[in-house]
Amino acid sequence: MEPNFVLSEKKSASGIITSFITTYPKLIVIEPNQVRICDDCTQDNFLKRARIIMTTGTTIGATYLHEHTSGKYFLFLLKASGALELMNEDFERLDIIETDILQDEGPKFFSFDPLKESLYINLKKDKLFEFRYKAKKNGVISFIHIGAHQTAIYCFPDEIVDLKSFADLDEEQRECSVLAVLMRKKRSWKFSFQTLFRKGYTHSRSKKSSSWMSSHNYFEFSPLSEEFDYEPNDDINLVSLSVLKDIGCFIFTPLQSYFITNSNFADHQINDILVTDKYIGRGICASSDEVRALLESPLLNDTITNFNESTGIIFELIKCDGSIIQVSFSQRYFDTDTGVIYWNDFEVTTKPMLSDAAFCQNTKSISKLFLLEVSLCMLYITHDGLLIWDTNRSMIISKDSYKTSLDIYTKILGYDIPKTVSCGIIDSDIGFLETQFNGVKTRSNILFQVTGDLTNIWHRGDDLFWSTSDGTLFKNDQIIEQFEVDASIFVLANGEIIKNDAFILSIDIINSTGRYCYITSKGCLRWSDKEQVFHIPNFKHSSLVNYLLYSIQLTKELDLTVMIIDHEINVFENTKQTKKLNFSDSMSTLTDLALYCKNDTKHLLLVDIDGLLSVIELGHDKMVFKSRLGSKIMHFTQIPDSSSFIVYSDEDAFLLTYKFAGRYRLSYFDMPFLIKRTVAKDNKNFNLCTKDNKIYNISFENEPVIIKKIDYTDKMTINKLIMLPCSNRFIIASCFRSTTNHMEVDSNEYISDLYIFDIKTPLSGWYLNIPEKYRDATVTDIMPIPFVNPEAKGETSVGETFYAKRAAFDRCFMVSLDYHSSDEEQSPNLLLYTIDEDTGKVDYQTGISTSYSITKMHNYYNQTILVAGGFLQALKVDYSVKENAFTIDPVSSSFELRGYVTNLITFPYECPEPESTIMKEDRILLSNILKGIQEFKLFRTLKTGRIRIEPTLFSESHPLTKEFSGVKLILDIERVQLPNITCFAVCMNGSKILLYYSIHNAEYRSIEFGLDSPVISLTPATTPSSSLPPVAITDAEPIQPLFFVNTQNGGLYVIRTIQDERQLEDAKFHLNSKMIEQYKYLGIITEMEDNLDVPFFDERILKVTP
Repeated sequence: MEPNFVLSEKKSASGIITSFITTYPKLIVIEPNQVRICDDCTQDNFLKRARIIMTTGTTIGATYLHEHTSGKYFLFLLKASGALELMNEDFERLDIIETDILQDEGPKFFSFDPLKESLYINLKKDKLFEFRYKAKKNGVISFIHIGAHQTAIYCFPDEIVDLKSFADLDEEQRECSVLAVLMRKKRSWKFSFQTLFRKGYTHSRSKKSSSWMSSHNYFEFSPLSEEFDYEPNDDINLVSLSVLKDIGCFIFTPLQSYFITNSNFADHQINDILVTDKYIGRGICASSDEVRALLESPLLNDTITNFNESTGIIFELIKCDGSIIQVSFSQRYFDTDTGVIYWNDFEVTTKPMLSDAAFCQNTKSISKLFLLEVSLCMLYITHDGLLIWDTNRSMIISKDSYKTSLDIYTKILGYDIPKTVSCGIIDSDIGFLETQFNGVKTRSNILFQVTGDLTNIWHRGDDLFWSTSDGTLFKNDQIIEQFEVDASIFVLANGEIIKNDAFILSIDIINSTGRYCYITSKGCLRWSDKEQVFHIPNFKHSSLVNYLLYSIQLTKELDLTVMIIDHEINVFENTKQTKKLNFSDSMSTLTDLALYCKNDTKHLLLVDIDGLLSVIELGHDKMVFKSRLGSKIMHFTQIPDSSSFIVYSDEDAFLLTYKFAGRYRLSYFDMPFLIKRTVAKDNKNFNLCTKDNKIYNISFENEPVIIKKIDYTDKMTINKLIMLPCSNRFIIASCFRSTTNHMEVDSNEYISDLYIFDIKTPLSGWYLNIPEKYRDATVTDIMPIPFVNPEAKGETSVGETFYAKRAAFDRCFMVSLDYHSSDEEQSPNLLLYTIDEDTGKVDYQTGISTSYSITKMHNYYNQTILVAGGFLQALKVDYSVKENAFTIDPVSSSFELRGYVTNLITFPYECPEPESTIMKEDRILLSNILKGIQEFKLFRTLKTGRIRIEPTLFSESHPLTKEFSGVKLILDIERVQLPNITCFAVCMNGSKILLYYSIHNAEYRSIEFGLDSPVISLTPATTPSSSLPPVAITDAEPIQPLFFVNTQNGGLYVIRTIQDERQLEDAKFHLNSKMIEQYKYLGIITEMEDNLDVPFFDERILKVTP
């Protein structure tokens, strides 16, 4: 069956595009993929109570129009694709114009000319476009479609940084509109200004075209003098533009303020100087120190203007630190006889937004200002949220929390019950690590602090018993008996205490009261209420032999007992042995067992030292379920009166629930504890003893939910993370962090380092302090080095040191560095570390210098890694058990690459000839920003492990390489292999994704789509490989995740494949027009044609109102 790909949104693009009030107090907030309607912005939490309207495409700019004739409001949404959407006040689409002009990242400015019924937008950084609209008799407006392509009405010499319109009088004293345009040369402090008017503009609404002309007031200026040697930064705003009807334009800079009088309404005189063109007055900064302060805390994007015809104008320029620069332009008088307005010169004062000290402290990082009405603003304050501010009364009306986040990297961590982990930044400077998983919520309360080291625990009736390593037996924290050390103690279900040193193992018989089963030191399996004895053949009373026991009463007449000796599984009905099984070929040393028996279902549950859970159907003696939960020793606790079990290690606990037809559901317990023992109380509670010997009662819900956990780190940006096979507790992240004074560097700089998260202990983490040892180094990549069992591929024998090597490698990770100094060839740039799985302590093991830069590493085979950067080379990482030492040695020559490698993937070569027993050939694909996709052959000698690297001839290349021949800008490449599909994902040209796939090794096909923001990371959404053999999937999921995509505007998407074609086609049919439109936005189709024959579905469209 042909797969259908689904694009799902895990996180929408964040950030407020703009906001405005239509009818007070209704607030409209525009975000990239939705519109929020807040009915009353004067109430706290106005955003949380808002209605949400989902929109198609990605909105990058918006404005609204109040049509005075009808009194109606209309919303204009500009999409990243260049489309302009017109909506009514009920947020229903009225019209749309497709301009086919892909939008850049610069600010978008909107200006209306109600006389001409035109809207002006800078669709390009230096070009202005006009959109005509018309009002119908019913008061509804629509666009005037002028043709297939939109053309610019005016081209400017520099980039537009502000655009405002105002009403004026032309030379014939007729009302007209003027456009004031502020421009800036890119990456410089040079600005320019000019105003535009139409030649031949009349008051009529004639559709006759007229050209736009400059008012001959173009001039250039710089807000800084030469003494300020500051690197130009387009994000630092030092200039503010304001316009006033019938007066003119005002530009405020640190050094000078400008008044441009292009109005024919009146003449203007300032300090006895008649202003004929423009007046230059004092700037908003009185000293060099004030200029430097403004550079540190620049102006926000809008100016609050208050005009009184008798007193003059007050301009309020808001700084990012919450202070106000107030510029007064007071009017002395207006001589009606001569038509001259007399003004005093500019006066500048500074004041806080509020006198409230607490508020001033909270406004140290205002990032956005939205003018809602003449005296009403919305402020977005970093780390704090949104404030509605009344400027006239200088008071906060309401507030709500709001954060912008950017997920930089997303990955699946764990095993068959994985966790989705994302890292990134919130509000520009707070790092975060978000863990999301399918889990069971819990509530915990501490019951007892154990005195001594707990060794066993029993829940009997309403009482809790436990024993400690010194032989003490407790009941509800009271000592009830003292035995000798290492005494064999057992508390029965009826509370009876059994001590018998002849027992080497004793257990309750489930579903019975006071009955138990045990193995004696003489090699006998016995039942407490039966005389029959089973003598264990070849019995050995030794700690080297693994004995496990489980027994359950099925009926009054029938017990089912399972005894395991090492890998030998013995099944008994009552006292008679009925079966002997062995699954040593598929499981390691077993650590615990349980039985699920209900009606005709009899399942044997097993876990081994590798964290592998298996379920055996005892009727046919076959394995029906298998799942890897981790790498730690696992145990069972049966939950009474239910079909569930607790499966736990010292790090994790899972709820295992039987569903139907041999299927089980596994979910994490959401708990922060390191576990020593668990014991069930009832089907809603269990008791848990932690490693620090505290006993808790844990209440839990049976139904799993999606659980999110977030750890925050101040002044840090995380860009990649890994988890090692040895532990699900520690996450290692590469990051850029703020420097500290003891590092003897500028405290405002960010340096590269590694950070260790302990996700079991919230807010617990520490740096590895890479910069202290390796100065001027940047971490370019990190990766684990799992130990692969070579026997699984039949190429070499395991050997006696297999488990020792695996334990060592499962704690290893590799770090590659790039140096900024000239000492790169002498300093090690490939480092090997190990982590202590209990404490998280990281130790350096070894390192080498490759003498060339490394940007990417890749686990190839059996601890052979590939490194790529300036060169491509294979290295062998080995471990000597005898010497307890690691080594890194080259096993291939180096091949020069040139360019910048962002990723590399390997896969087996499908050779048409019989596979060689001496040499194996694999292929490697590299994404190189400068050279596109590069393909190489890897020839691996099976006996020696030596590797030969050769470039692949074009005629022998993989179809994907041929597909991208000549395409240079390849940013990333990934590959996912599922049982029925091989799929490559290629990121190209910033925001384009191409899926290149093959079904059951058939001919490759492709589908390409574009996202509305550049891709910053592309990662597989499948469980990573581990040091253990692969686990077969019993039941294929109908929806299988393939890749995660993180975008620059904060979007996080998952690309999946769905096999239910009927479900997809039904959705496409019902969403016909919206789906076609979304295809257009994604670039899958180029015209708005009636074409849905595309194996791709954008799930976001389901949220959009039809």
